[in-house]
Amino acid sequence: TNNDASPQTSFHLAVCATIVEDFPHEELWKRWMTSTTIDIPNIINTNDNAEEATNTITCSSELYIHAKHAKQILNNNNSNSSSYLKSKLLPFSHTPNWNDVRVIRAMLSLLQQALQDDKTTHVLFCTESCIPIVTLGEAARSILLDEVCVWEEKKKDG
Repeated sequence: TNNDASPQTSFHLAVCATIVEDFPHEELWKRWMTSTTIDIPNIINTNDNAEEATNTITCSSELYIHAKHAKQILNNNNSNSSSYLKSKLLPFSHTPNWNDVRVIRAMLSLLQQALQDDKTTHVLFCTESCIPIVTLGEAARSILLDEVCVWEEKKKDG
């Protein structure tokens, strides 16, 4: 956690994907991960007077991929795997099966890799079948402001 009183100026999301051997929505994710900026409210307290200003946040992201069949992707030059996919791939695999503890090991390996980047502020886990439904900026805003968004269920009162 950051104990610094200065406002946050960056949001860097590590997207950690577990796949079998294909990343079918690669182009969509590449477009989604384009850096952007957002303005969010920043409450400034001076002499018991709350004043609202805006804080510009730079939003960026990085992709990390664990593949069940990583060797096949890395060693097969004739495969449909792009050089981009290969560049984001962890160089090993825990070879997880469905509903297997090795899925957790894969996720922990992705997390470990993502946290080696000092820019990482947040982590998102996904699979090859996931697609983003909001922009990176909208996701950052929702996370940073803890806003309930359209894709979340309405919270039921007690």
